[in-house]
Amino acid sequence: MSRANLGVFEANLLVILEAVNELVHLELLTDTEFAANVNF
Repeated sequence: MSRANLGVFEANLLVILEAVNELVHLELLTDTEFAANVNF
């Protein structure tokens, strides 16, 4: 792999990781809200 390709690959990886992070965060929030709604 050339250096340019590696740079693009790393940038894409970061974007994907951030997106996954956001999804997990939202998932945790909705799970917590759901649990709270069930408990009360």
